[in-house]
Amino acid sequence: GLIGTICLGLVLVPQAIKNAQRCSTEGLSVGLILIWHMGGLLFVGAILADPEASIWLAISMLSFAVLCLVVEVQVVAYGHGKGASARWRALIICASALAFTAGSVTLVVVTALVVSDASWGVGFALGTLIPSTLFGLGFLPQFYSFLKERSVEGYAFGVTLLDVVGCTANCVVIFAPVGIVADSLATAAPFLVIIALHAVLIIIAVFIGCQSTKVAAFDGVCCEQPPSSIRSPSPSSICLP
Repeated sequence: GLIGTICLGLVLVPQAIKNAQRCSTEGLSVGLILIWHMGGLLFVGAILADPEASIWLAISMLSFAVLCLVVEVQVVAYGHGKGASARWRALIICASALAFTAGSVTLVVVTALVVSDASWGVGFALGTLIPSTLFGLGFLPQFYSFLKERSVEGYAFGVTLLDVVGCTANCVVIFAPVGIVADSLATAAPFLVIIALHAVLIIIAVFIGCQSTKVAAFDGVCCEQPPSSIRSPSPSSICLP
């Protein structure tokens, strides 16, 4: 639906804004963005090869792929480019942007050419099955980053909000005409998987938040305990021979 298309196209805007505000991408898994980017590019290539595909879906996925590229350039700029002179930093940003753009365009063109001349099965695999799988697998590096760092700092949960709203809207559009049947479940499966994985991400974030609160409370109790709590024996309590 329209809501799902808009949300998908803008899903990485909160992350790009957060990175720019912090001048850092620390806490965000690069693997998440790279895997999502590859899935988005395959999807765009398949859409371009399909003359009956929705123009709005094509624009949405293209917007998603461009935002992935923006975040990838931020990773390079705030990582390898940090601390460099203004000239070198600009050179690094331009070089990384050109490299990511060239790679993205190449993958889209190759996918479009392959899908246009391939059978239905190959087209379905490259345009739907593999991208949907990559969108799901992209969560795993972020899960690992959360659990390793014991922190959710750096991840914009606006990404989760937009993605869940968009996937839910798409599921409503799929289920509304025919109800929950086998065909509609198969069509909505990628959206349902993404919603479930975002639920897991939120559970991990809540768990880490609870753990951090407990550690902070324990440290506060230890700091408030006066040194006099450990007392030396008074003279009257010492037994003299």
